[in-house]
Amino acid sequence: TGLPNGDYDIAVSKGGYQTSASSSIAVSSSTPVTLAIVLHVASFSSLRTIAAVKSKRDSPFNTSTASVNVVTAQAFVQQGAMQVAPVLDEIPGVQISYPGSSANGAAPGAITFPNIRDGLSYETATLIDGHPLSVGLYGDYVSTFLNPYLLQSAEVIKGPGAMAPQVNYAINGTVNFRTKDPTADPQTFYLAGGTNRNGGEYALGVSDTILNGRLGFVFGAAGLWDPSAVHNIPVYFDPGSGSGFLNGVNLYPYGCGQLNPLQNTNAKQFYSRAYNTCSLLGSATVSAPYLNDSELFKLKYKISDRTNVTVSYLGSQSWANQSGNTSAVLPSTFTPGTGYHGALAPGSGVDVLTEPYDAQPEFEENNEPIFQAELSTAVGNDTLLARYYHATIDRNQFTSYNNPFFPYQQSTNLYGTLEGYSSTSIFNGDAQNVEQYNYFNEPEIDKVAGYSLEYTHPFGENDELSFAADTTHSTSVNYYQDVEYAGNQCQYGDYQGSCLNTQTSIPSGAYQNFTTLNLRDRMQFGQRLAATISLYDNIYTSNYPTNCLNATNYVGNTAYKTTCLPNGTLDTWKATNPYSFVSNVPVSFQSGTTGHFDERVGLEWRPQSQVAVRFSAGSSIAPPFLALLSEANQITPPSHAGPGSFATQTLNSGTLHPETAFGYDIGGDYAFHDGVTFASTDLYLTNLFGQFLTQTYLNGTCPVAVCGVPGVPLYTTQNVNLSNARYEGIEATIERLPPSGWGFSLTGSTQRGYAYNLPSNFYCGTPTCIAGEPSTYNKNLGIIAGQNYIGEFVNSTGSTSEGVSNQAVPYLQGDAQLNYRFKNGIFMLFGDTLYGKNNSLNEPPFGVAYASVSLPIHGGLAFQASGYNLFNTYSQLFPTFGGGITVPLANGQAGGTIGNVLGPARFVFVLTNMLGPTPDQVLPAPPNQPPGVNGH
Repeated sequence: TGLPNGDYDIAVSKGGYQTSASSSIAVSSSTPVTLAIVLHVASFSSLRTIAAVKSKRDSPFNTSTASVNVVTAQAFVQQGAMQVAPVLDEIPGVQISYPGSSANGAAPGAITFPNIRDGLSYETATLIDGHPLSVGLYGDYVSTFLNPYLLQSAEVIKGPGAMAPQVNYAINGTVNFRTKDPTADPQTFYLAGGTNRNGGEYALGVSDTILNGRLGFVFGAAGLWDPSAVHNIPVYFDPGSGSGFLNGVNLYPYGCGQLNPLQNTNAKQFYSRAYNTCSLLGSATVSAPYLNDSELFKLKYKISDRTNVTVSYLGSQSWANQSGNTSAVLPSTFTPGTGYHGALAPGSGVDVLTEPYDAQPEFEENNEPIFQAELSTAVGNDTLLARYYHATIDRNQFTSYNNPFFPYQQSTNLYGTLEGYSSTSIFNGDAQNVEQYNYFNEPEIDKVAGYSLEYTHPFGENDELSFAADTTHSTSVNYYQDVEYAGNQCQYGDYQGSCLNTQTSIPSGAYQNFTTLNLRDRMQFGQRLAATISLYDNIYTSNYPTNCLNATNYVGNTAYKTTCLPNGTLDTWKATNPYSFVSNVPVSFQSGTTGHFDERVGLEWRPQSQVAVRFSAGSSIAPPFLALLSEANQITPPSHAGPGSFATQTLNSGTLHPETAFGYDIGGDYAFHDGVTFASTDLYLTNLFGQFLTQTYLNGTCPVAVCGVPGVPLYTTQNVNLSNARYEGIEATIERLPPSGWGFSLTGSTQRGYAYNLPSNFYCGTPTCIAGEPSTYNKNLGIIAGQNYIGEFVNSTGSTSEGVSNQAVPYLQGDAQLNYRFKNGIFMLFGDTLYGKNNSLNEPPFGVAYASVSLPIHGGLAFQASGYNLFNTYSQLFPTFGGGITVPLANGQAGGTIGNVLGPARFVFVLTNMLGPTPDQVLPAPPNQPPGVNGH
């Protein structure tokens, strides 16, 4: 009271607490304004360095120096989002992508990962409660197994904003998943329901602060059982695609033949008809169920008014049958031989499920325990934060049959003819006992442990300086085992015995240490201009193997294959015959330390109370992850095919430097005078240098001692820093958020992610290639300067290749949502998300519609019905090999892609009380009572 009429900003700060600052608050002499201001305990868990003073509701009006989007827990619940991907896809500039050839969008266990502003998966940082996660194997974090009902929010910091605690892997931004925090007053949250697929989900928990405000806690659990739309679906498969046997006769190659018209280079005719000829087919059923259970335990103890200790555990245990997830269907023609008269008509078109599926269940187990302990205290007016965290990803993919040297036996209905050896067998749908040698086992264990320290000192009311240090130690172990049967790759003789093949991506003993020193200054210049400056000194050490050789050497008819096993020894193929061989040579490692200094600046200008203009610029890095360093982990001797040929060699990748980037972002927010409508836009540009690529190049001549003759050209393959890239785009949002009545949200972004400044020999990897003559190009065919990155494709020779990564990046995305809230609490919404050209499903642009209706029952309890993919966009159950868009290649030909699917409409029906105020929401104090009551 007593202030002149006008719009005011309010900022409140105190040592040990997060500074709170308001957007515009109107003051009128005729209407007193009362605020309930909560100072949250300072914490690493949020990337937002300044909290907002809220009067009546949450506001998306962004007054920070960075481009920020926040998805609240309420948004996940309102849309019935059983996983995080559909809601995050509504944020402009954010895509949750599928890998090109190993994920089925109709299967809930499919691998997904976030991409920000078309940055590749390893160029997007993913955090949980503000701390990094292990990305040793693939350089990205899999978001599939996150349960949204234990989250308080998901924060997305896009571009070179100076708010991020680290810039490792944050080329275009950072996603931070925040877990629920204790509430000041008792709250229970629960949700229980089912789906139209006979699935179910639940969430339950309690949150409170007890012991006179000293002990806050959250205990919660959530789970999901989704049989998926792929449930006991009948399929045809090629019984000879792997090591299949019938009465001792090897079924290969009596199943499906070659991909005949792949030599066709006309893009319009590529994959335009059934092209696989099958003379023998088996039938079976396939499923893709998904099970997840997650737990959250968090305790926050108030030692004194300004000293708090928080400990937490977030656990996630998931299981999926991946039989229906990791395969695509192959359009084929059934052409059995003479004498067949079964129910499957000769000449008919059939969809054959491709490898790795061969009618045997394939499972995935994923366990992710995350522990964290944090101290927040004050030293005078200063704030001190200290934290320890430990996160594990324990993942294994395996077949249901665990004996590698004996076949998996199953009764299979066979159709067609088997022309083998002395007679021809005819099968008219007859049940036969088919034996499959399809054992595989692929464990992956990623661990990261780290410490964080931050000290913040205010210089007066308008300057706050922070120094932070974070160090992590991460390890990864990954190897792949499968069984190969018959041929001289395993043993002497023909069709005799079996052998266990073990190949290691990362052996035990490999690790990376990351250290980031950060100096951040937040300054306020008068009433209209704010600035944040951050300086990052990044140092990292990598310890990688140098003698893991995943290659086969032959001595006569015996094959010797060495590989780095997890126990730290070199071993060979293990066979069931006397020609097996074992070598106990220790694994050797090499370490390298390097670093990069990054700087970022962000400005926020307030020309009017309802206008916020921001600008940020700065750099970031993407260090080479362990699998990239270990992929070609030995200097192999040159291999020479004989006179008139050339020699090839693979070199170690330990000399890789980090990708580096420098970007710019300019944007602004506008709050309309009605107080419930807001608009936001951003323009950005990021230049990337030294992108990771596998390059084959001419490297002199082969030594005479190896190749026998002088002058043999030597071509070397190595992971290198080669290409430059650019990411650019425009993002826009307008939304109306009234407490009741009509609301809406309209978001969109146009974006590009492409390579440029390619070297002259970029497409040449062997002597048959001539620079400047596209028809001869034989390397990096999927990377074309100025065109958005594509994922995996099949070229005219029938081989599967990749561009820069395994997912495509779109040119356009958007989301439109209309909602209505009645004063009695009834809430309805309808929306549609646009996936533009070059999306990771490899489909033409499409939209996915969703809707929800929430009906209050009593005391916060509500019934909710939610639907996703209402209009059955790409509602097939399996991706189609060659059924996606065709993509242009650098050699003038076209590449076919796997057309992914979303599956049929999904509906969820739940009872919930999780739609009320979240811990982030602060309501005004009751009339005639000062702030601070009710536990605040």
